[in-house]
Amino acid sequence: MNGAECTEVFTVGACRVDPRIAKEAGDTDVMVVLLRFDNGAFGTVEVSRLCSFGYDQRVEVFGSKGQVSFGNAYPHDVMLEDKASVRRAALPYSFFMDRYEKAYRNEVSVFVDCLLHDKPMPTSARDGRAAMVIARAAKMSLDQGRPVKTNEIKA
Repeated sequence: MNGAECTEVFTVGACRVDPRIAKEAGDTDVMVVLLRFDNGAFGTVEVSRLCSFGYDQRVEVFGSKGQVSFGNAYPHDVMLEDKASVRRAALPYSFFMDRYEKAYRNEVSVFVDCLLHDKPMPTSARDGRAAMVIARAAKMSLDQGRPVKTNEIKA
């Protein structure tokens, strides 16, 4: 995004899978969030509490020069192919520690390297604040049923 900042968030959600989520927790189980950025770009985040085939997660970024994407992590890459279908022989990792083990190790390694070699951290408190502002704007948008400017959020 080359330094672009999120300026507006619009969230819609519903309780379509498990009514207890709404009744007992006052929450949703499906949601879509639209993010607008100051450079004219936008992004979407889609979430659901239920995925019948395991923990599903994907990222896709489209731009003027192409796209980059990545998807679910699997325990192995075995595919089963026959005249009826082409399918994976395993479901995606369902437990976050299995899925993110390498990411957590890399995060700790970079952190320690920065400390030992007096390097700047790759993320800052400003990054953390921006994420919190977006999350609070998303919740406010869901509650109020309207787009919320990030500058409305007092952090």
